[in-house]
Order: sequence, then structure tokens, then C-alpha cells
Amino acid sequence: MKVELPNEKKMIAIIIVVLLMIATLYIAIVSIELGDVISGGPGEEEFLIIPGKNYAVTATPEPNNEPGMAVDPNDPMHIVAASNDYGTPNGDAWVGYYVSWDGGKTWTRDLIPGYLGGPISPLTGMDLSGDPVVCFDAQGNVFISGLFAKRARNPVNPLGFGFNAGRADGIFVAKSTDGGATFDQISILATAMQTMISFHDKEWMAVDMNNGNVYVVWVVFTILSVANVLFSRSTDNGNSFSTPQVISEYSAFEIANQGSTIQVTPDGRVHVWWIDFNQAQVRYTFSDDQGGTFSQPRSIADVVEIPRYVDGNDYRTPTLLMSAADPNDENGSLYVTWNDYRTGDSDALLIFSHDNGATWSDQLRMNDDEEGNGLDQYFPAVAVSPDGFVHVFFYDKRNDENNTIMEVYYTMSMDGGMNWTFNINASDASFNGNNAPHAFIGDYNAAAASEHTAYYAWCDTREGTPETGDSEIYFVAVKFGCPDCFEEDNTE
Repeated sequence: MKVELPNEKKMIAIIIVVLLMIATLYIAIVSIELGDVISGGPGEEEFLIIPGKNYAVTATPEPNNEPGMAVDPNDPMHIVAASNDYGTPNGDAWVGYYVSWDGGKTWTRDLIPGYLGGPISPLTGMDLSGDPVVCFDAQGNVFISGLFAKRARNPVNPLGFGFNAGRADGIFVAKSTDGGATFDQISILATAMQTMISFHDKEWMAVDMNNGNVYVVWVVFTILSVANVLFSRSTDNGNSFSTPQVISEYSAFEIANQGSTIQVTPDGRVHVWWIDFNQAQVRYTFSDDQGGTFSQPRSIADVVEIPRYVDGNDYRTPTLLMSAADPNDENGSLYVTWNDYRTGDSDALLIFSHDNGATWSDQLRMNDDEEGNGLDQYFPAVAVSPDGFVHVFFYDKRNDENNTIMEVYYTMSMDGGMNWTFNINASDASFNGNNAPHAFIGDYNAAAASEHTAYYAWCDTREGTPETGDSEIYFVAVKFGCPDCFEEDNTE
């Protein structure tokens, strides 16, 4: 027998149910002290995506940009970041590093040894260092790679614009055995003397979690701006490195390369990508003997380079690659992302492989705003969490019809890149990149992931104005998973 409730009683019952649902959800939010909750996820199980509060990693009067970041595989509360830090005695960029032991809420700050007036190191005497990349190994050791250089000063260039040819630039790797408190060991991988007139640029690094090998790739510019990809490895956990070898292809006139990036899959295969701007292609090679030899490079995707200065920007926006590997997939799941101009504005694109690089997907568009709307997305970064979920963050201007003000957006895939959740705004303030000092916000940002949490570090100008420019490194942690998962995970 069906009994109909009067309308007032119906409304009261509905309100009670809604209030109970809200109360349950509120308890979940309060217990992890984060921001808005968005439902979604696999199957019928409740799944939450929770963007957290934005925290300032740096807070100096001087600029900071181009962050690197990694999370300790043994402790998701322990995060190490780095950036081009201009808070130095000579006012030039140096690799600053920042350590958090509380999941990114608070950070300590220091500089890699060798800066003017600082501790003596193999970098002593250099004017600048930068382009940092951060990696952990399985034991919790921390590695930071970067470039170093001496400014070119002479009677017609007293201010030191540009760089000296010869021995005054190169690539280094610094190692910390105390979680990032100190970086006392610094190895020089390459100097310009090894390749005569040259400049070494844009290195990237990966660590094999099985054996502690450290691998580094970068680009060296030589006479007539020829740019080749170099590779060096350490098979003794970063204590020494091999003589650099060229792994790009001379015979195919592949001489305009940039944006090299590197990953290691669980089987030990070393994967390297870069953009050949002559061919407008993503190039790919791999090594199955720990970097001793590499396969013939081949193209796996086409690239439409975005303008160096897209509409609304006074700062440059290069087209570079970022990559990630699934840490637990023995079949070798790999992901590569970049910003691309094929639709008439800048979009964040991604390709993936689930067979250790043998075949690659078509390009997938990460931003879900209207295609070709004239609003730009760029500087995407990708990370894979231990459960195989794929996380992509990027700058996004979709909420400003003038294509100037931007925010940080986030999307994730739970099926290896086949399908993606809706885009989520992960920043709690919008900002104008034109407020960066010297009109420079860097060339890339950084993503990382642990169980139930994805992390992003980016150059943010929310404290800056056109009159008083400022750029700082900001950080967000995005929670994902079932409500009970967060109780099992101590990160907040």
C-alpha cells in the first residue's frame, strides 16, 4: 500500500535528507581541511577530487620562476622543490631549494652551494645557475640538476648580457643524503670546454628506482646555433657521471632541438624525448642497457609551436615537453605533454603509450574549453600516481575574455589517458603574468604525485603589480580518491 505524504511533509523530508548529505560531506571536508569537493570517479564508488589551499613556497622581494619539484616515495609529506631564485648577493639567478615536511604548508629556503659569498663548491666563481629539476631515489636521497654559467662581460658589454663561450657554462647535479637539508656533493657533468664554443641548456633528469642510476639529458648549442641532445649517466647513485654523448641524429639534419625530457620505466628502460623544431616533431629514443646505447630516434607526434609571445603576454611562452612514467606498470605506460597552437590558440596536448614506447596515441586536448576560442592554455606538466592515475596541470586563461589573466587548472585520467575528468580550477587567486619582473615567468612548471595526492608548483604573480613586479613559487595539493582513502593517508 502506497501512502502519499502531504506536500509540506514531503518538503521537510527532502530538506532533512539534503541536510544529512551536506553534513556527511562537511565532516569529510573538515577532516582533511581542504577546499571544494567534486564528486566523480570510477564505478559506483564515491570519488572525491579536492583542490587544496594555495601555499607560497617562496616569499622574497626578488623574483622566483621555473620550479622543479619531487615528493619522497617513502613519505608523501616530504616534498622538495627548487627554482631560479634571484634572492642572491649579486642579484642574479641561482638554484634555490625549498623543503617541506608537512605536505607543502610550510617551506625552508636555501641556495645550492657556490653562489657569491656562499659555501665553496665546484660552482664557485659562476655568476648564475638555474633550470632546476628535482628527483628522489628509492632511499630518499635527493638530486637537483641545473645549468651554470659565467656572464659575458667585455668593454662593449659591461653589464654582462649573454654568456661566455668556452669553459664558463655547463650542467651539474647536486646530491643530498639528508632529505634536502644540505647539498654537499656537486658533480659537473659537462662544461663548454668539452664541446668548444657552446652553451649547455635545459637539462632534465630521471632516477631508476631499482638501482639508483641517475640519468640526465640536455641540449648543447654550438656554432651557427646547432642544437644537439646530450646524455650522461651515473651508475653509482650520482657519485660520478659518464662523458656526455650525443643521442640526437646528425644524419637527418636534426640540429634544432630543444625541450629534452627523460623517464625510466619499471623494467629499467630509459626513455628520452625532445622537439625537433626543423621538422616540427616530437622525437623519441630509448635505451635498454642503462644508457649505454640508444635506439634510432623517431618521430611520434607533430607539434605546432605556439608564438614566443602569445596574445596578451609580455612574457615568453616557449613550446617545451614534459613527461611522466607510471611507476608501477611493468608494460611501460608513458605520457608526454606540451602546449600547441594547431587550433589557432594555445592548448595543452598529451600523448601516451602503454607498450613501453612501441606505439603512441593521437594527441589529446587536456583543456575542455571551447576549441579555437582564442583563449590560451600553456606550461602543462604531467605526473602519474602509484595507482596509475594520470594528473595534468596547466596555466589557463579561459575566464578572461581579454586573454590576459590566468589561473591554474587540473585534470586527471583514471584509465591511462583514455578518458579525462572535467577541468578543475586549482588556484585560489587569478593573476597576471605581465606583473612578473623583467617580463619572465620561466619556461615550465612542475607536477608530482603520491598516493591520493597530486602536486603542482608554479610561478605566480598574484603579489605583483605593473609598477612593482613580483613572482613567487606557489604550491597546491589536490586530493583524489574515496572518502575513506583520505583517513588512511596522513597528508592534508
